[in-house]
Amino acid sequence: MNFTDIFNVNDRVDMKLPYEQDKLIEELLAVNPNTVITFVGGSPVEMGSWLEKAKTVVWSWYAGMEGGNALAEVLFGAVTPSGKLPETFYKKHTDCSAHAIGEFPGGSKVHYTEGVFVGYRYNDTFQIEPEFCFGHGLSYTTFLYENPALVQKNGLNYVECDVTNTGTTAGKETVQIYTASVKRKETEPVQELKGFEKTKLLFPGECQRVSVLVEGMIEKKNLRIGSSSRDIRFVIESR
Repeated sequence: MNFTDIFNVNDRVDMKLPYEQDKLIEELLAVNPNTVITFVGGSPVEMGSWLEKAKTVVWSWYAGMEGGNALAEVLFGAVTPSGKLPETFYKKHTDCSAHAIGEFPGGSKVHYTEGVFVGYRYNDTFQIEPEFCFGHGLSYTTFLYENPALVQKNGLNYVECDVTNTGTTAGKETVQIYTASVKRKETEPVQELKGFEKTKLLFPGECQRVSVLVEGMIEKKNLRIGSSSRDIRFVIESR
């Protein structure tokens, strides 16, 4: 077996869970609808056959030797989860641009023809609904965004806003800034992440002024302030 054979064997041909794990999850949820589905994994999987039946899904990635303790603290409420997805979780593998407009898995050679249209840039531009969008992440509390502004400091552009914990549990929030061209070219995505900033631990009722450095040029671009790529709270229109 040569290197090419090994490479092809290890490529995923779909996003389905192996070994009838979907069936196991469905049967567990049928017995106890309050079952918490937790995953330890490094890449998205299909969840469509049982997701609507599940009340809670926790994705813990590969958290290392203390991952069990960290997961327990989240599940039992000792810590409020504050992570955000660094990638798009697709409903199925054909929603990924590598399959839809690319050549994956290809043969001995693969040409990456997607250009900039990877991940959320593809889904948002071509209106492909994800299972969970880029930047998504739930919390045991809620956050209110207020008073957005564009501020220049030392020749750099910053987007600022007030973030208030409006729930009953202390937690952290990550403010995300996306740019969207006023007159988008076909070669451009509808929006692109340009910066983000996480708050300190905010107690109920506490507010923090968050300042996010916006990388790159912002001329003729609207600035979108959100909790995720699909949860935009404010838009600062191009001047």
